[in-house]
Amino acid sequence: MEKERNGEKRVKTREVGRLWREGKSAVSYGRTLWTDGERLYSSPLLIGYTLFGKKILIKFTTAVGGLSPKAKYCIKIMRDYCDILQDFETFNDILQNFYKGNFKGGLK
Repeated sequence: MEKERNGEKRVKTREVGRLWREGKSAVSYGRTLWTDGERLYSSPLLIGYTLFGKKILIKFTTAVGGLSPKAKYCIKIMRDYCDILQDFETFNDILQNFYKGNFKGGLK
C-alpha cells in the first residue's frame, strides 16, 4: 500500500526495491531505504545504482565494515530487484577510475 506524504511515496521496504527496478522514486515508511528511481540508498549510504539501464546492487563485504544492521538487511532483501550484484571492490575501482578520468563505461 502506497501513501503520499509531503510529495514522497511511502511504501514498505520491499516495495522500494520494486519501484527502484521500475525507475520510480519511493521512501520506506521508516525512511531507512529510499530511491530516486536511479540510485538506491540505505539511510545516507549508496547501495545501488543504475548504469546503462541495469540495476546494480553493491555487495559490501565485512572488510568495508561499519554497516548498520538495517543497511545489511536492506542490501539482503534488495538482491531480488537487481540485475547485477557487484562487490564493493569493483565498485570502488570504477569510482577511482572515473575520478581519475579513466572511466571507459564498462562493467567488470
